[in-house]
Amino acid sequence: MKKVYLFLFLFISIFNITSCEKTNNLEPIVSLNTNEKENIINEKEYLDEDLKLEDKKDISLSIEGIEENRIFKLLDDKSLPFITYVPENCDIVLEDNNTIISWKELSFVEILILPDTIDEIKALEKVESIVEKYSQAEKIEDKSSQWNTVYYMMTIPKNGETLKSGYVWLGEHSKRLFIIYLHIDNMEFGEILIPEFKAIFQEWIWKDTKEGMCDLFN
Repeated sequence: MKKVYLFLFLFISIFNITSCEKTNNLEPIVSLNTNEKENIINEKEYLDEDLKLEDKKDISLSIEGIEENRIFKLLDDKSLPFITYVPENCDIVLEDNNTIISWKELSFVEILILPDTIDEIKALEKVESIVEKYSQAEKIEDKSSQWNTVYYMMTIPKNGETLKSGYVWLGEHSKRLFIIYLHIDNMEFGEILIPEFKAIFQEWIWKDTKEGMCDLFN
């Protein structure tokens, strides 16, 4: 237990987190059970031959200070404007312009590419609807950030519950806004999950420009 709270302290300190009061109701923007869709990973469906991407990739991660290799699988689909790799044991659901990558009951990351008809005001309303799910949240101000908006959120445990936390980013690519939402249902597993989460975006490639994703934690 001491280790859990020590990690929490370090995690918050690294990203300069403070808190403000919000409400608690945790769900992805689109439910993992929407229309009872099956997990989808359409490998090779939209491979760019110039990129020469493999179906699977061995990626080195630093977990609790120890270098470990994990197998990641290719995430690629005609409907998506990006290609990346995700941990082999993750489930993937595609729903229109929404992608949900889940670590079973532990965590999920949701990537929502907004229609070009959605302006920043409407996009910020979607961001606020995520932030309101947590009891505490902090808008991260960073003049050097490439993101339009970044929030860190958490729900402090009580009555035997686990510490829940999340991040939400609002960014823009090729004149279209997009939202990335990370939720961790139990921060006891944060040291394992966060390196895998970071790797997903380090492997990210936008199909139209062949550019990578800017640093989520800059």
